[in-house]
Parts: sequence; C-alpha cells; structure tokens
Amino acid sequence: KATVSVLYWLLNIPPREMSTSSLEEEDVEYVEEEEEEEEYEEIEEEEEDEGEPMDLVKYETLKLDFLHVEKTGNTETVDSVCCMAVGKRFLVIGTQQGWLHVVDFNGNEIKQYQHHYTPISDISVDKESENVGACSTDGRVSVGSVYSGQLSCHINFDRPVSAIAIDPEYSVKQRFITGGSEKKLILVDKSFILKRWQHTVLSNDQQKIHAIKWHGNLVAWADDKSVKIYDINAKTKIIRLERERHAPPADLYRCNLVWEGDTTLLIAWANWIAICEVKPRISSERVQDPSLPDRAGEVRIRYRTRYFISGVAPFGSKLLFLTYPADSLDRSKGELSPKPEIRILDRENGLNQIEMSTIKIEEYEHLLAKDYHMACDEYEEEMERIYYILSPRQIAICRPCDTDDRVAWFIRNRRFEEALQLVKTEHVNNYTTLSVGEKYLVYLVDTAQQYEKAASLLKGILGTNLEIWLKWIHIFREKNQLECIIDKIPIGGELNLGQEVYEMILHYFLWGRGGDSGARDFYEAIKKWPTNLYGGTRIINSAKQLLEDLTKPDVLDPPATAGTTMEDATSPDQENSDPYSLICVSLAMLYENQNDHQKALEKYLLLGRSDVFGFIERHNLQSAVADHVVQLLWKNQSRALSMLTKNHTEISVQKVVEQLHDRPVYLYRYLDMLHQEDSRAGLEYHDQLIELYAKFAPSKLLPYLRRTETAQLTSASVAEVCARRLESKPPVTEEEAKQLYRVQAYVHGRLGERTQALEILISKIKSVRESIAFIVDHDDEELFETLVQACLDGGQHFVADLLEHIGDAEGPTRAIEPLDVFNRIQEDMEIPGLKGKLIRIMSDQTLRKYLKQGCLRVLEKDVSTLGVALKQSYSKGLIVDTSRKNPCLICDRPIALQTSKPQGVVAFLCGHSYHKECYNNVTGGAAGAKKPKPKEVERKAPKIIRIKGGIPVRAPSSAATSYLGDVKPRCPTCKHAQREQTRRGGRGHGL
Repeated sequence: KATVSVLYWLLNIPPREMSTSSLEEEDVEYVEEEEEEEEYEEIEEEEEDEGEPMDLVKYETLKLDFLHVEKTGNTETVDSVCCMAVGKRFLVIGTQQGWLHVVDFNGNEIKQYQHHYTPISDISVDKESENVGACSTDGRVSVGSVYSGQLSCHINFDRPVSAIAIDPEYSVKQRFITGGSEKKLILVDKSFILKRWQHTVLSNDQQKIHAIKWHGNLVAWADDKSVKIYDINAKTKIIRLERERHAPPADLYRCNLVWEGDTTLLIAWANWIAICEVKPRISSERVQDPSLPDRAGEVRIRYRTRYFISGVAPFGSKLLFLTYPADSLDRSKGELSPKPEIRILDRENGLNQIEMSTIKIEEYEHLLAKDYHMACDEYEEEMERIYYILSPRQIAICRPCDTDDRVAWFIRNRRFEEALQLVKTEHVNNYTTLSVGEKYLVYLVDTAQQYEKAASLLKGILGTNLEIWLKWIHIFREKNQLECIIDKIPIGGELNLGQEVYEMILHYFLWGRGGDSGARDFYEAIKKWPTNLYGGTRIINSAKQLLEDLTKPDVLDPPATAGTTMEDATSPDQENSDPYSLICVSLAMLYENQNDHQKALEKYLLLGRSDVFGFIERHNLQSAVADHVVQLLWKNQSRALSMLTKNHTEISVQKVVEQLHDRPVYLYRYLDMLHQEDSRAGLEYHDQLIELYAKFAPSKLLPYLRRTETAQLTSASVAEVCARRLESKPPVTEEEAKQLYRVQAYVHGRLGERTQALEILISKIKSVRESIAFIVDHDDEELFETLVQACLDGGQHFVADLLEHIGDAEGPTRAIEPLDVFNRIQEDMEIPGLKGKLIRIMSDQTLRKYLKQGCLRVLEKDVSTLGVALKQSYSKGLIVDTSRKNPCLICDRPIALQTSKPQGVVAFLCGHSYHKECYNNVTGGAAGAKKPKPKEVERKAPKIIRIKGGIPVRAPSSAATSYLGDVKPRCPTCKHAQREQTRRGGRGHGL
C-alpha cells in the first residue's frame, strides 16, 4: 500500500474522493478537488487584472547569529534550526545539534540549553510560557523551566520521539503527552502520592505519531493514517479523520495542527486542509446509543489544494497559510527550489484566495516544504498576533498590516484621497495629514497637472503652516498657475501670508498673466480680499499704469440712438468683461476702500456698471450724477429712473429734461415715472408729457387727463396732438388709434362739445356701449335721441349693438325705451341675433320689474319695523340721577333743589341733565314759548315715573318737551362737542 501511494504521488495522479470517518461513523461533507482548482484559477486571473492588491501582511527577518558553529579541521559546520515554539514573551528554537535557544522577538538570545544531542523533533510551551517541553530523535523527552533551565522531567523512551505537547497548565498539573516511532500515544504525569512519573497509553493504533496539540481538555494528534481528537477529562475519543487514500507519505511533509479557540481545530498536511469543530452531541443520538461521548466532532471544511502546506494559522475571519509550490523538481537536472508563499484565504466565502505573496528566505533554493515551519502564540489576541516562519538559517516575521502599512500601500498605488481619509480618521504613527497631503499635491502638480484640484486641497492639507503655504505659493508661481489658488489662499483669520505675498499675487495678475484672465483674477482678488492685506496706493498706481496702456472699448459709451426708439432704449443685459472694464472697476473699488468716493464714482460712471447705483445710494452722491443721466439710463433704466424720480429735488427736473430732449423714449419714461412719484413735480412739462403719451403710450393718455387738472385741455391742443399722432409715422395700430379717438371724445366732452364727442365715438370708435356710457356720465337726455338716430342710420350692425346694450342706457334721467326703438326700425332690415336680443331685453325688463317690487316690499317692511322701534324708544322712561354726583352741567348745583318754588328738569337721552331755568337762560327757550292746549298735553304727555330724589319727571316726548318749556331738542353739551370735533375734521354724534 505504501508503494502504491508513493507511485500515485510521484506520477501526480489526482486522488479519488477523500474519505472521512469518525468513531461514531458520521458522514462529513467535503469539496472535490477539481471544483476548487477551477475556483482558484478564476481568482488568480481576477487578481492579475486588478493590479497590485492591498497587502494584508508584511515581513521582516531575524538572523540566527546565535547558532553554534562546529569546526572539523578547516571545515566549519553551522548548526541549523529544525523546530520552534512561540511563547508570550519569547521564542524557543530547537536545532539539529539538540540545542534549545530562548530568544526575544528581536532575535536576541536569552537562554540556551542542550538536553539532547540529536535533532530536536518538537517543542511545546505551556499557556503561561513558564515551562517548555522538547523531544528528540534520540528518544529523550525533557520538560523544564524556561528561565532557570532546571528540568522537572527527563525521560528516555529508547525510540525516536517525534511529537510532544505539555499540559497548558503544566505548572499545576505537571503532565504531558508524547509519541513517535513507538507508535503509541502516551500520557506522562506525576503521581502526587508516589512523587514519580507514570505512563498511560491513550492510543495504541500501531501508527507512528507525527504531531500533537493540546488545548484545554482537548488533545489532537496525527499518525500515519488519520487525525484524532481526544477528550482528556472524559477519557474518550471524539472524532477520527482519515487521510486521503493516495496522500503523499506522512514523513515527507509536516503535519500542522492548530487550535483556534477552545473547540476548532485547523488541520493542514501536505496538500489537504480540514477544519473540525467539537460541539455537544445531539440528545437524540444519546438516546439511541447511551455509550456515545457527550461531545462530537464535525468537519466543516475539507478539500485538497494545488500546493503543499508548511504552516497554517487563523487570521481573523480568514486563514493564513505558509505554502510551497506543488510542481515536481528534478534535482538531477540542477533545478532549484522556488520561494515559499504566504496565502490568505477567506473561509466565509468558500476559501477564496484573497492574497498571495512570496517570501525571500535565505538559501531557499535548496529547501523543501518540510524545511519550513510556521508558528504563532495561540493564546494571543488576534489583532496583535505575530506569525513566525522558520527555515534552517533564518526566521521571517509576518505581521498583519497596520494603518501605516495601508497608508503606504495607498501612496504607492497613487490612491492619495483614501490615504488622506485614513490618516484623518484612524490612528497613524508614521504619517500625518501634511506628509501624505504634500505627496498628493506633488503628484497632482508634477505628474497629473491637475492644478485646480491641487489648489482645492491646499487649505485642508496645509492648515495654518505659514512656511508650507509660502512654499506652495512659490510652486504655483513657477507653474504660472497662481490664478488657481486665488480663492484658496488664507485671507484672514489665524494665518496672514504677509503684505509682500499678496501684492506679489496682485502684480502677477496685472503684469505676469495679463489679458482677459489676468484682469478677471485681479478683479476677483480686489473684490474678495480685505483691504488690510496689501498696500492700496502701490496697487492703485500699478493698475493706473496698466489702464493707460489699454484701449477703452466703444461699448462703454451709449450709442447716439439710445433712447430715441423703444428698441434702442433697451439696457444691455450684462456687464462688460473686457480687460479695460475689469481694471477700471477694480480701481473704483480700490478708491472706495480708501474713502475716495469721488474718484470711485468717476470710474463707475465711466463704466456705467449697474453697481454704481448702490454706490451712489450708500454715499449719498445723487447730486454728483446730474450730468450723467443718459449714461445711467442706458446702463440700467429701471434703477436710474427710480433714483432720478425719487431724488428730483437733488437732481433737478430741468437738467434731466435738457439732457433727454433728443432721446424721447428716455424722456417719456422719466416724466411718466416722475408724475407717478409726485404729480406736482415738473408741472411745466405736463403738456410735453401729453405729446409723449400720444406717441409712445396712447393707453396712458386718457387716465392721465382724467386725474390731472393742470394740462391745457383745449380742442386745439390735445385734439391736435392726437391728430398729428394719427397721421405720423410709424403708423399707429388699430387699438392705439381707438385710444387716441377716445382722448378726443373725452376732451370734447369736458369742453361741452358733447355732440362732437358722441360723433367720434360712433363714427371712429364705432362703439354703442361707450356712447351709452358717455351719455349716462354726462346726463344729457337729448343725446339719447342722437344716438338712436345715428344707430338707425348706421345700418343693421349698429342697430344690433344698440339692442345688445340697450339695457345699459339707464341713467339718472331716463332709459331708452326699447319699444320706441323697435317702432323706428325698418321692417325689411335684417338684424343679426335679433331673437336672442329680444329675449334678453324682455328678460331684463321682467327682472327689473321684480327687483323694483322686491325692493319696495323690503323698504316698506324696514320703515314699519324702524318706526315701531323709534316709537318704543321714545315711549321709554328716562332715569335722572338727582344725587350730588350728577349736578346740572350749567350751574353745577344738584338737580334736586329744596326750594319753595317748583323746579323743572330737562333730561336728554345722552344722559345729560339741566335745570329748566338754567337751560332756558342758555338756549333762550323761555322766550316766545308756545304752550300746547291742555287736552293735547293730557293726550300726548308721557307717563310720569318716580326717579331718584323723589322728583316726578316726564319722558322726553315731543309733547312733554314742549310742555316743559318748548326746549330745543339738542343737548348743549353734545352740540358743543360735535361742533369742536367738526372743526377739527371729525364727525360728531348727537342724541
């Protein structure tokens, strides 16, 4: 069987499906080799297309200078390393000559022992890294203290021992497991009673033991045919994993057993991998077979690889493998061995390969897979775990890449933005935002030539470092790209670059760059930068010198036709952006910064920019622009007109009109807005405004005439203006002509020439509706007959319009009688829509009749209701307060006087009371009073009521009032108050 297995391996014949068995005969899933090979080929091709992948691990080497050198004559033989174990604070290295070297993680030797004289087969360290056990091919097993070197156990098994595993808690329990060529797995522990070492055979399968790993209460070992897991406390075997039927011989490759956590075992042997997990057994299985152990093993992953494995270790959620290419070598032809490889596989995604890199090991050309070994501290935290790769002459240290390594990889691959983000968000030791950012800036400026992007990053990278800022401004200056950083350089706050730097940039824009772009950048800088950053006088002189060399564009001056027609009166839509204009406006802003408003205004007016209006308003310079009306109107009519009309006292109307006399459109708009702003301003130009309205806005002329009384409204003036406009060019539209005819009709109407006005409305405008409205407004009854006769003479269309609007002819005098119109229409005249018009006329008449009747009924009801209410109010008694709090308002004495002569009292509904005598003296009521007859008084006198103070007083009905002295029905106090309020402009009340 061994011969057949070797032949299969040498001929590279794919083995048959791997078999798995356990002590409980459980079925285990596996993945066939061919499927995995196809999967790995695809992954490798994708990695090649993506370029350099990010490294997950990094390497460094430790030279083994402590190895012993033996001299035989002139020949020196250097000892070599054959195995290794990793503790918490050190490494324990075994050599071919039987030495044990304890070294720190930097390769410095701490201790050395020689308890063996043949190659060390295996080394084991307990959990606390206090004890170390070693075995050798000389059959000896030694266990002792790491630091003192004192042995606690030294046993000779007389046969080569290939594996040892001491108890993780050896300091307490003092026991270990070993095995080798004796083909037994032996537990050696110290009896507490007899104080001597005793041996217990745990397995006697007559198979050579190759590897042992002890973790907690679980022990895993590998022999020639299988890998087994044993529960040391329960003293039962949990699972048995058979090797492949055609696997390479067990002695040719190292078996790697690594515990991950307390229950997961990683197995890597030759070219196959398995992951086994120990878990509690299902209760139903225990019911069926009570003899089964409490825990069972489950193989989660098992498959064959295309390479040989020299070491395996957990790497977070991934697996780290030390591999050796599987290509066969022909030593007879002098072929050299390849470099070992580190592979990282993702176990959560079907063990897909994530990364693969080679390691340069000293004398790797002469080494095979068995010469390499990888180990790590299984008890260390995963994030801090370090992997040690052992070769006969060297130790390579493999560490997970930290943040610094990731930053370095991003920089190497020119992924600077991700590197910057990593530096800003995570802890980094060797890099800063400035160091990484400068590398990025150098790449953008020198290689990619992306100056705009580089400029946008300056503030975030350079911060407030003045020296670095000056350095990069100089770099952009050398590249002639200062315009890119105009919006990015610090211009206030914590960092000030110095006046010389800012002036250098401004002079560069003026003279260095030049042209449109230089002028634009200069303008933007002056607009945004604070004035304290640079010397204003020096920059002004430089800009003035440049402005003298530039040619003023013609577009800055308004054309001669501006304001003469409606089209030429349109303002330009945007500001000029030529170099002359930009430098000129920059000078204006510089003058403004120095509070030289007059010079600034000169530049703004020269440019005619729209922002000149804001400047004028801010500094109250309205009177300074009185001679630049055309320039302002040409640039921005709306703002210029608003300023001119609102400030017509500072900017005289006469000056404006004189400048606009040959630009009628501007003049019309100015006078129109002036009249709207203040109708009393510019009265001397109202007649001129009439002509402008007739020419440019006939629709505004009639409303203007109706609201003003200052215009000379004569038929020879306004009518003549309208006539000239009707005959002038460009010809008026039909609607404009009607507006002008309406003006003529209105003027004739105001002058009393109503017949001529009505003739214009009928003959020119041909509007019966407007004619009827004109007659109603002027209340001229005779014009109705003229209108009816004109409509009858005008034909069927006029008659139809008359019938359509006949209901509108109700004025203050009378309405047109429809029946009279019908009787005068010719019998053979065809009237369009006559039926509908008749129906509407009759419906209107009926509706009017019903409305009048309804209104009359409502009026009668209201009169009756209000009359009853009035009578009731006059029939109510009136209470008069005769206490001292309510004296007579004339003599200021109490109303109730205790005298022998009876006293009369006059009371009003407003609450005021007077003595009758006092009231008559003030109002003269006693003179000529006419007393009513006794019967009439008895019939009309109101009911006498008892009031406060015991004096009988009658209610103020007309009869009673007359009886008490024919007093006037007005309260003197209220009448006086009403008179005063009326004099002051209000309305009084009276009761």
